[in-house]
Amino acid sequence: MRRDYFGDLAAFAAVADERSFTRAAARLGLSVPALSRTIQSLEERLGVPLFARTTRSVALTPAGERLRGLGPDLDALEARLAGLSDAAGEAAGTVRIAASRHATSSLWPALNRLLADHPAIQLDLVAPDTDADATVRLGEQVEHGMASVRIGPDLRLALVAAPSWLAGRPLPATPHDLAEQPAVVWREAPLWQLERAAVRPAARLTVADPELAVRTALDGVGFAFVFEDLVSSHLATGRLMRVRREWCPAIPGYHLHYRSEAASPALLAVADALRFQPERDNVRRLTLDSGARRPAA
Repeated sequence: MRRDYFGDLAAFAAVADERSFTRAAARLGLSVPALSRTIQSLEERLGVPLFARTTRSVALTPAGERLRGLGPDLDALEARLAGLSDAAGEAAGTVRIAASRHATSSLWPALNRLLADHPAIQLDLVAPDTDADATVRLGEQVEHGMASVRIGPDLRLALVAAPSWLAGRPLPATPHDLAEQPAVVWREAPLWQLERAAVRPAARLTVADPELAVRTALDGVGFAFVFEDLVSSHLATGRLMRVRREWCPAIPGYHLHYRSEAASPALLAVADALRFQPERDNVRRLTLDSGARRPAA
């Protein structure tokens, strides 16, 4: 069996079980496009379609049914491979991960579980753009020789400003109006990817950290376009106001990227431990009013 078949067959089994690419992708910790490419590649190599897809359902073709019949054999092979790993002893060593402060804060529950479950593994969390064994970035970035593992849920962004700063100012009618409004800009995201357009705001202040962007927005410097979880408490108390919620999309969550050929057993254990599982990793949802609101005079 070619080395890449086993992973492709595991992806096929997940879609066959879930009857949904979306649910299967979440179970595997992959993006839906990546899972679709994997299944398409498997179908091309086998020379037969495995799924009959419509906008509402995913069903197995006759060839897919025959392939799914190999499930017990695949499960037995996976168990034997796991046994080889167990016989070799627990993964150990230091894994150096480059990640932003927001990423490490968001992922702390998973990191905490990892440290508790793998006492022989040490983590060294370093700043972004630092040489490391793995890097945490938003979204899947498929490059040759690189592995990408989804380790967090999708994140929602929020366009916010202080009520005192908004008072007496016209609210932006279109996303492009933000190009003329004072803004606090996170250096790593100078282009605001809104639902309707990509806008380069008028940066009155540029900062190196999104948490600092929140702090300065509280002080009335201007608009800030930041992760919703960073401002949820301020929105609840009214210290910040949400503007044009309908413009603010959810974006792909954090992924762990590493060079697959150079991955140590400890790094592979970290990737597996951090793999996002929706049924385990609770996603906090806000229930605040949508749309733009003008603060009371």
